Amino acid sequence: MVDEAGGIDNLVESETISGRIGKRRMAFLDFMLDLHAKGQLPMEGEGRITLAGQRFALMEEKCILALLMRNLKVKSKLRTDQMRVSAELVIRPLFGNNIRFEPR
Repeated sequence: MVDEAGGIDNLVESETISGRIGKRRMAFLDFMLDLHAKGQLPMEGEGRITLAGQRFALMEEKCILALLMRNLKVKSKLRTDQMRVSAELVIRPLFGNNIRFEPR
C-alpha cells in the first residue's frame, strides 16, 4: 500500500526496523489501510444512532416527494394500455416510462 507521501509505509517500516511496533498500532494501521482501500466508511451498523439517521433520511425523502406531488402534476407520455410491464416484486415498465411535470 503506497499513499502519496509514503507516510503509512514509512511509519511501519521505521517502527518495524526498531522493533517497537505494538499490536494496537498494527490493528489501527490495518483499520486505516482497509479504510483507505474502501474509500469511505460503511453506513452499516446497529443501534439507536444509525436507526435515527435512517429514519430521518426516509422522512426527508417523503417530505420532498410530498412537496413535488403537491405543487406539480405528473403526467405520463404513454397511456396505460401502451405500457409493457414486468411483474416482479414491484410492477414496473419494461422500457421505462417518460413522465413530465406540469405546474398546478
